[in-house]
Amino acid sequence: MPADATLIPSMHRLFTPLLRRLYGLLTVVLVAWHAVPAALNSEWNRARLLHEMETGDTARRSAAARELTRLRAEDELLQALQSARADVRSAAAGALFDLWLNSAGYDARVTLFEAFQSVQKKHFNHALALFTQVLEEHPGFSEAWNRRAALRTNLGQFDLALDDARRAVLLNPANFAAWQVMGVCHMRLGHYEAAVRTLKEARRLAPFDATSRQLLRRCLQLRREPAMPLPPSRWREIV
Repeated sequence: MPADATLIPSMHRLFTPLLRRLYGLLTVVLVAWHAVPAALNSEWNRARLLHEMETGDTARRSAAARELTRLRAEDELLQALQSARADVRSAAAGALFDLWLNSAGYDARVTLFEAFQSVQKKHFNHALALFTQVLEEHPGFSEAWNRRAALRTNLGQFDLALDDARRAVLLNPANFAAWQVMGVCHMRLGHYEAAVRTLKEARRLAPFDATSRQLLRRCLQLRREPAMPLPPSRWREIV
């Protein structure tokens, strides 16, 4: 009998327990690999992070908001937006906009930020072209529709801005800023009933937002006046 033949059974006996342990360890790793992400995105963990936002110090609140953004936990962030605490609302709003701005991917966000820089430099036509470029490539990008609507509102293009804001809220009904832009457009066009409805929705989503509350209060006053577009000389009464 060859010498190698006598070694095979002994090697088999040696390696079988080791292989069983390795297989067991591999199984544990694979289970953990799938279980950990599920646990992190569980309802329990999202509720824990929301509680951390509401009760933690500044560092813990910021960390919780970043984690909720990473988990795309929009419902929890919208809930934090209802908080009576201004610091919690500020963290929630920042996290929501970060979530929405990243929703179309890295390249879309980079182009969007180029547009923001152009707005700051008052290169409005270039900014509009960049917003339009992003929207042609990512027509489902709600926040890009909202940002172009805001720019068109500032440029006095209220009909076009209104169309953009409508697209934004159709794609993301939770976008309180887009509801607010829509309300401003309706007000400046003299559509006070529609403005009241849209501003009430903005206030429902962000009840402590001072701008929405001020706009709604002014709109209710204007609604009592004759229904006609507000002249440019009175635009500052709205914003």
